[in-house]
Amino acid sequence: PATATTAITLFVALALWGGVHAGDAVMGEARARTWDGQRMSALEPWAMTWGKLIGAPSFAWCGGAVCLVVYLGASPEALALKMAVLLIAAAVLIHTIALIGSVVAARKAVVRSSSSAWVLGIALVIVGPWISVVSAGDTDIAWWGRGRTRIDFMLGSTVVFAAWAVFGAHRLM
Repeated sequence: PATATTAITLFVALALWGGVHAGDAVMGEARARTWDGQRMSALEPWAMTWGKLIGAPSFAWCGGAVCLVVYLGASPEALALKMAVLLIAAAVLIHTIALIGSVVAARKAVVRSSSSAWVLGIALVIVGPWISVVSAGDTDIAWWGRGRTRIDFMLGSTVVFAAWAVFGAHRLM
């Protein structure tokens, strides 16, 4: 389990680092005064959204993929695959929220030096409680009078929130 724990820890660190890069993707262009030209180019909003979410933090995604493969190989838990999908969705959510903040800041002509503070704040608010809830055990969560297992509830809600955030980033592009 020590290898699996280390792999998860490295994945979370890489996801946070990738969030910084996703947030700085637009801000760097705003500082270089190339954002308006790119926004008005022939690129479709979906292509630009996914380019910012995957392209800017590409090294973090590659390193995170290696960490997840190690985690899946080293984890004796039956829920390892669900936990891996939960971590991927959480990383997408963090990257997207950082990107949304960056796009909003660029629209308001606020050129910050970095989005690191935003990403760390988002991580504390979003990732921290999820890890404690998921690791709290297999007891059910009551939601609208129906019992759901913790990992299934967290996985479903994280995937929905990540998809919602990606759609929001697309609409801002």
